[in-house]
Amino acid sequence: MLMRTAPLAQVDRASSGLKVPLAWHLPPPVMSAVDSGLMGMTLDDIEGLLMRSRLYAHAAGDLASFTPYPGLMSSPLRRIGNKSVQELTGICAGSLQVWLKCDHETPIGNSIHARAVTHALLPKWPVSKIAVLGSPGLAACAARMGKSMGWSVEHHSARPLASDIRWGLAKAGVIQHVHHCTPGDVRIVMASQVSRDPATCWIDACESEDTALAYACAAIELKEQLHGAGVKVDSKNPLLVLVPNAEGVSAAALAMALKQIYGRAVRTVLVEEDANLSLLPSLMDWPRTSEHYRPHLPWVLARRAVAGVLTVEQAVLQEWVKLVSRRLGWTLSPMGVAALASLGMATAEYSGLPSAARSMWGDRVDAPCRNVVVWLTEAAGEGAVGQTPTAQTSGEDCESPVQDTD
Repeated sequence: MLMRTAPLAQVDRASSGLKVPLAWHLPPPVMSAVDSGLMGMTLDDIEGLLMRSRLYAHAAGDLASFTPYPGLMSSPLRRIGNKSVQELTGICAGSLQVWLKCDHETPIGNSIHARAVTHALLPKWPVSKIAVLGSPGLAACAARMGKSMGWSVEHHSARPLASDIRWGLAKAGVIQHVHHCTPGDVRIVMASQVSRDPATCWIDACESEDTALAYACAAIELKEQLHGAGVKVDSKNPLLVLVPNAEGVSAAALAMALKQIYGRAVRTVLVEEDANLSLLPSLMDWPRTSEHYRPHLPWVLARRAVAGVLTVEQAVLQEWVKLVSRRLGWTLSPMGVAALASLGMATAEYSGLPSAARSMWGDRVDAPCRNVVVWLTEAAGEGAVGQTPTAQTSGEDCESPVQDTD
């Protein structure tokens, strides 16, 4: 295993002494036949889901206005000028073009999770309740959408969540259930309950290939937007994509879809908060008994599709929330700005494709990345990932409605 630290000993553009992100280059993947079979997600599967969802959307009425081409819950792609890149990151962009994929502007949900919620509920529309297993961020997004669309949201987990996550879900109005069993047992129990309640939409955000396909639709969307902007992506013009990763499936599915579209011409790098690791322990082959070990499907999707992982301090993310608000006028969550906070380090480590990362897929392309896509995953708000109680609204002011379920 190779961990490459930053070439700069300490960074902080505001002279606060915060450390730069750490770049982790992953070991070569070792996949079993079963694992390889799970990687059967193809572009035909993704486009088929989009086609079916558009048909459902026309019958859904209220949601029809939120289905612009090329996909459901589209978000804009914006180019950021070289001057702004230098002001925000301290790097001289030169011929580098930086694009911001603004998922914080998705209709209603303001989050990367809005696509997963929409694709899941359309076949069952109308619904009165959404039940989510595994992803607090998806549950919070569904709750924000539910305030406009009229459904309630439950979140089901196998074990108690961290206090700040419980606080966020409570603020978003999510009813929380802790089952004190394995995720597989929760999945069985919830599937049987939902089958008896046709008005409830069940979303498995841990191991569902359907949920992964919904997240992957964003890759098709990005492809169309880059083509419309005249950006050519091939072996001579590779693309670097930075995606924040807090919960696994969304970033892993997106990375796999981008690999299906662009092959060796894309280098997807995940960004995780160092105090809340998600896929990094599994991708680095840490023991499965580790407290950080995460579900199997995201690991399988990411194993051959991710070039590396960057980890960022929570304090750095909090500073970047303020910086983005001040310079760009956007109010994002801490994880929402994670990719932008890592832009300088990612460009230094991956735009030239270091040999340690290249060995992952046997990619021999040596051309530098002149286009970088930075994914801004969600706006600040109730239940946003990384959002913590403020001085005005402390955790004690909002008691979390958690229900223990034996």
